[in-house]
Amino acid sequence: MSIKSLFSVAYLYVTYNRCTNWVSGSEVPAVTPSKMKKKYVFIIAGIVAASLVLSMATDSVEVADYSEISQRPEIAAHRGESITAPENSMPAFLLAAEEDYVEWIELDVHETIDEVIIVSHDDNLKRICGQDIYVHDSTYEDLMKLDVGSWFSPEYAGLKLSTLDEVLKAVKGRVKVQTEIKPTAYDQNIEQHVLDIIAANDMQDDCVILSLDSKPLIKIKELSPETTTMFCMALGIGYIEDIPFADYLSIEESNLSAALVERAHAMGKKCFVWTINESDSVQPLVDMNVDVILTDDPKMVRDTLDYCMYDSGLIRELRNLLPKVFG
Repeated sequence: MSIKSLFSVAYLYVTYNRCTNWVSGSEVPAVTPSKMKKKYVFIIAGIVAASLVLSMATDSVEVADYSEISQRPEIAAHRGESITAPENSMPAFLLAAEEDYVEWIELDVHETIDEVIIVSHDDNLKRICGQDIYVHDSTYEDLMKLDVGSWFSPEYAGLKLSTLDEVLKAVKGRVKVQTEIKPTAYDQNIEQHVLDIIAANDMQDDCVILSLDSKPLIKIKELSPETTTMFCMALGIGYIEDIPFADYLSIEESNLSAALVERAHAMGKKCFVWTINESDSVQPLVDMNVDVILTDDPKMVRDTLDYCMYDSGLIRELRNLLPKVFG
């Protein structure tokens, strides 16, 4: 009987009891001392018997290993310290880099008509400057005339867009950087330009290039096989074995599962999760053993992680359930 099978069946037992409680609408009834020994015997016998059966079926059934002790995830500031300063702006990145608990910043890039790599989430800048202007259709000089801070607060009136090169120079040696390529039909050579900028700043070991689109990542790997890439998964469908162009995975929270994280880790791929802005979401991610949590509120995640439990999710479930089962 494998240890993994034993833990898996125990987890199923816990889940069964929780579901029974939910359906009945009541707590598990207390067990009297006279019945406790019989209760133990039935529980242990049931787990052992089910474990034997599951041990023979592990080749065809995928079960997550809930016995694994979790590690503390790293924290990534989504578009910088974006609840304090305008998203994807130099002030937001510098604020994040000042915090010793922020290991990563995340940013988005687009290419101007004169092939400058600009940091912005949207190609169309109306949301942050009030004008119907596209990065791909503008020169760098044109974009430097825009105010992209007033939309956030008067404190940031007159703020200008930043280039990828400027951001990397400002945060080098302080945080690692996730650079998301937002491809458009107008891109000229954005992948090569991003690689050149990272290399010019000697940050190959501290930068990851990611995208929701596989095409930029495939091209990055063709141009520079040693560059670390990450596929951003908005939907948890398909087979991660079919993503050879990505070293890491970035997964939207609702599509994440312990089994998916375990499969990724087994393939040597780290798992990043986005975007976590509620404290209640943090402990389940610790239980799944995710590597990096992307958030708009790094301080909240840091404070919540300080109070999280890092033993296995199964142990915690059993510890919480047994007092109810055995009175």
